[in-house]
Amino acid sequence: MPTAFRQDVAHRGTLTFQIESKTNPYNIGTNRCGGWRVDTSNRNCSDSRWLAEFTPLIIGDFSLGVNANMAESIVNRDTSSSPLAGGEGLGLAFGFQLKANLDPTLGAAWIGEKLVSTDNTGPIGTTRVRGTVAADGGQSYAILLSKLFDLGPIFGSKGDPPAVISVSAGVGNGFFKPANQTAETGLNYGTYGPIANIGFSFNQHLSVFAEYAGLLAGFGASYKPFTKIPLTASILYHSWRGQVTDYKEGQPYNSSCGTELDLCKGALNTRLTFSF
Repeated sequence: MPTAFRQDVAHRGTLTFQIESKTNPYNIGTNRCGGWRVDTSNRNCSDSRWLAEFTPLIIGDFSLGVNANMAESIVNRDTSSSPLAGGEGLGLAFGFQLKANLDPTLGAAWIGEKLVSTDNTGPIGTTRVRGTVAADGGQSYAILLSKLFDLGPIFGSKGDPPAVISVSAGVGNGFFKPANQTAETGLNYGTYGPIANIGFSFNQHLSVFAEYAGLLAGFGASYKPFTKIPLTASILYHSWRGQVTDYKEGQPYNSSCGTELDLCKGALNTRLTFSF
């Protein structure tokens, strides 16, 4: 989940490649998806994605940028499709991020993801909103506030950046909306639901985090191995037993598992991000 702070002037762009496993409890027999492995041999159980952000406009405490998102660009893409065009009809889509620093430790943001798709199909097939078809993951808006708490250099030397607790909270729809609302509009727009994230950065290299983002809740860690190279690896584990995100007709409900939560296993998202 993104944070709400104004984009760093020294790093106006980010490029992320992600491989993720899927929670698909309805595969036949023992071939169900999920658990602690990413099964790239089964297109029903894995996905690849690349994401990019670029922020050309930074004025004072405000920044305005664009984001791009595309699924199945490499792993299990259609043999007839281009890595730049996506696979299985999951095309490139664009959004925006408007962010502001209200003070040095408080940020606010309005973010739109995958609002304009370059493809005329999508993962939800016939689910159309206002005559358009969603890109993979659905069309979403999010409104966020982020707060930093400086703990000082307790996990490093005095020359290191301080240990920090970061908290983000807000509302979102699309991918971020309550799980029991997905039947109405798929992953497109729709009802807003609460979203939140909390992270603890030990130093400039290691952090752990937990998040609740509408359709999933999970925890993970990120690691920056180099001091001068802006490369970060992260992993998120989510959706164990469906990781209930809402209720439907009084029963715990998850968008992937319905009310049959015992059929669900956890899923992994792994990311590699480069800033420039």
